[in-house]
Amino acid sequence: MQDVDGPRTSPVQRAWLIDEVVRNILAHVPPVGSSKTLANCARVSTALSEPALDMLWSRMTGLSPLCQLLDASSVDEHTSHLSPTVPHNAIDDAGWSRFTHYARRVRKLHYHCREGPSERLSQRTFAALVRRASRAGSPLLPRLEELSWLHCARDITPYLHFLSPSLRRVTVYVQVGGSDPAPGPSPPDAQQQQNTGSGFLNLLDAQSPQVEELSLEGIALPASLEPLLAFRRLRSLRLGTVACPVAVVVSYCGAMPTLASLSVDLTCSPAASASASVSPAHDHLGADVDTDAPVLRALEDLRVAGAPSLIEELLRSVHPETLRSASLSIVVSEHDQDGGTRCVGVLSTRFATSLQTVRVHYKRAAGRLPHTARPFAHYVQPLLPLGGLRECTIAVEDPALVVMTDADVREMAEAWPALSSLEVALCPNPYTVGATAAVPCVASLAAFAHRCPALTTLRIPVGHSISGLDERAHLEHDGCASVGHGLRGLWLSGVWFSEEESRRVVPFLKRTFPRADLSPMVGADSHGGLCENEREQQPWIRSFATPPTVLDTFMKTPAAPTEAPLHDIVARKPAHATSLTQLPESPQYIDGRRPKTVIEFGKALRYLPLVRSVAFTGAGMGIPWKALETCLSFPQVKAIEFTDSATFTLVSPFPTDAISACSGLEELSYPTPLTPRLHYLLERQTTLREVCALERACLSPLVLGMNSAARSLVLPMKTAPLSDMAKINWPALQSLTLGGSFRTDADLWNTECLPSLFRHTPNLRRLNITAGLPYPTSIRCSVLGCNAPPAVGLEGLRSLTIAYPDPNDAVYSTPFSGLVSLSLRDWPRHYDVVSHAYYRDFWRSPILSATEALSILRRLQAPGLASLELVYSADGADDDLLTFITRAFPKLRHLELHRYRQSSDETVDYQRIARTVAEISTLVTLRLNLDFQDDPGEANDTDVDFRVLTQWRSQLSTIGWAVVEMLSERCPLLEGVALLYRGQPPAMWIWCLRSRQATRCCAYDRSPENIDTFAPPWPCGRVQKWIMRGH
Repeated sequence: MQDVDGPRTSPVQRAWLIDEVVRNILAHVPPVGSSKTLANCARVSTALSEPALDMLWSRMTGLSPLCQLLDASSVDEHTSHLSPTVPHNAIDDAGWSRFTHYARRVRKLHYHCREGPSERLSQRTFAALVRRASRAGSPLLPRLEELSWLHCARDITPYLHFLSPSLRRVTVYVQVGGSDPAPGPSPPDAQQQQNTGSGFLNLLDAQSPQVEELSLEGIALPASLEPLLAFRRLRSLRLGTVACPVAVVVSYCGAMPTLASLSVDLTCSPAASASASVSPAHDHLGADVDTDAPVLRALEDLRVAGAPSLIEELLRSVHPETLRSASLSIVVSEHDQDGGTRCVGVLSTRFATSLQTVRVHYKRAAGRLPHTARPFAHYVQPLLPLGGLRECTIAVEDPALVVMTDADVREMAEAWPALSSLEVALCPNPYTVGATAAVPCVASLAAFAHRCPALTTLRIPVGHSISGLDERAHLEHDGCASVGHGLRGLWLSGVWFSEEESRRVVPFLKRTFPRADLSPMVGADSHGGLCENEREQQPWIRSFATPPTVLDTFMKTPAAPTEAPLHDIVARKPAHATSLTQLPESPQYIDGRRPKTVIEFGKALRYLPLVRSVAFTGAGMGIPWKALETCLSFPQVKAIEFTDSATFTLVSPFPTDAISACSGLEELSYPTPLTPRLHYLLERQTTLREVCALERACLSPLVLGMNSAARSLVLPMKTAPLSDMAKINWPALQSLTLGGSFRTDADLWNTECLPSLFRHTPNLRRLNITAGLPYPTSIRCSVLGCNAPPAVGLEGLRSLTIAYPDPNDAVYSTPFSGLVSLSLRDWPRHYDVVSHAYYRDFWRSPILSATEALSILRRLQAPGLASLELVYSADGADDDLLTFITRAFPKLRHLELHRYRQSSDETVDYQRIARTVAEISTLVTLRLNLDFQDDPGEANDTDVDFRVLTQWRSQLSTIGWAVVEMLSERCPLLEGVALLYRGQPPAMWIWCLRSRQATRCCAYDRSPENIDTFAPPWPCGRVQKWIMRGH
């Protein structure tokens, strides 16, 4: 490209001088590889430099790239995540000029990390930046427009330094620990949170008066604040879960003159006072009632969850002429059975002329099983007066059966003539087995074609009845259909039609709604779908498949148009379908995004006959049953794997008939981290208890259905259906892994569960139980218990891995004639728990003592053991333990020792350990973590100078080569010795290989399969307490 600074003789060259043109061109740079492309553009010409740099630096996830401009020589070339440091003196003018030259280009800062910038960059670096910015009289990022901050600590001051007058959008999540606040007097912690919230809101209002969108979670609203915050330009406010009274929320929001959107969760708020109640008669008087009370006069969109009385109090504070959209998640208690309808009645009486969109989710308490069904009219009648309604969603979770009739359909169609979207979800009754509620017939849908000409999306449950589908019975509607009704998105949930029934249903639907896209309801055959010519040869396919997923009730997506019309679509009922397909349980909260499933998902497997394993990854909203069912319909698929980025977080519970679909599956891998991903919980505003319940509901049919063919299972200890697994046979199971963490009530865990399971696994060869122990527990991991007989089906084990083993466990008395690998370890790693407070505050680490480890190994009957990993704390039996290992296992080839000092002032004699281990003549590899006294550790929650880390790494290398020399003479098969280095996360092994002994050149092993630390390397710390409460 010719430099545009040269002679310009053409209009094309002169166009490069127009800044708007250049920025429009750069805006089309593909996202993949955009950083490199923009950097190249910035270097190629001065005309491109400024716009390209603006786009390159517009979005940041931390300050490290900017701080590298201060002192680039201090950045570790091997660990890019380590932030540089600056000298003790203040930042000089040249360094500050480089910093501000790029900092002024940052428009978005998304900082989601457990540590604040002071810990991430070191206290000295961040303090120097703040001092220099204060002296200059400007924020750190002076042109910042969007700030998204997740910081799990009590100190909220770090993000205050990023407040600037240019801010438009702010999202702040602060987790300060503790449980949900209870109503009543504020405890000291709650009072401190209120003071913190008061200070933050005052500063935000003063320093960023142009904020238009504000999302807060963990910021407690104080009971009173004078003067009230104005936020003159704020249009959208999301408060998350609040514990203050509704009156406090209204007082704050009422002072914001432009507030148009409010989202708040009142489930933790105290009950409304009697004085706050307003007579329903006042609703007709509009805004003139009680003019002194705060009123949300500009509010157009309201999303609220909580008890009926609280929602009702908030609704009465909204101006009746402005509200356009309302989303209510109503938790109806047993003592207030009519609270839901009374609450929704406020919408009809107060906002009858203004409301256009209503989404209501009723969730009734399930304390008692009702004896009679409840009519759907009980829920829909309060909404019928809203004649101008355009979008409506009604979801009902009721322990009683909900009866929906054809009359309900006609009433909705007649009451809402301007309706464009209607979604109705009747959640299944989890208590009444075999009972089905009445639902309208397909013919009743003709009422929408006649009464609602603007309807474009319809999702509604229907029944098997096909009466009234005769064409002559609907001549009055054919006139409407002849001109073409505009309905495109149609979903009939909860029904399977036979081949004969489908021959009548499909023509009726095509005649009534000629533009409707029926393809989402058309299921696939065992080969993943039929093409057009196949349909002609075999004119029946499975139809009306799985109903909408969990969040369909509230978040809809328009149906994709079909490329070609579907002709003569008929269906048959599959042999295993004996009842209605039930709509899965709806969520308690409204906010969120609906998980989507591609209609043609899995079709490519038709052309890949040798594919045996399918792995799911990068599906943050979860893997629904429909996707799994499609994969399992191909007989060649024998293995399913889920990564930690593809779980069951936001999907529907799997149906019970999923058991039959999994009968041919041989391998299932569903590993979970110690705690679920934080943003999943924040996005759904749910608790870990609900996440585990959903995970257990999805795993149970999947695991139990594969018992006859299963060969390998990787499951979470917390949610694996172990009790049910112990009741059936597993004739082919060879490998079982239980990970994640124990429940907090693990002390009450039935220890008979695992022994019963092992009696049904005659071919088990590999057992791995690596689960963390949260603080409420006091046990260690016991496989068989202390009094169980040793012979329970484990004699054939070849590999055994136990985290935090119980030395009294009877499993170590089992005669393992074929055992070749034994690991008595820890999880999370003991050095992580000891070094970092954010592990230590939640996870226990009851590792073995040398005496306990020796007692286990003395009972162990494994003459063929070739690999041993041992984690223990040194005591008086330290020498005896090492000596016993060298003599008891003559075939030992791989040894890994994690030895922790008995006291902090102990000096580790690594030479004595090496001389003892040298007695193992068959040794091939040796890994050592000896907890040296001088080890700076993995930062140890303090600021460790990089030079100290470099010096320690060099010292470890020297020790490693010394051990290699001591072992070389007596261990002819030795390949190398590794020492654990924890200077920078994640930990890595420094290998001193015998083949490199002449050059003394170490190898650094940080490969994913060998990273010897808890993942992720920078977890969310104390937020674990929040997401683990209740379990």
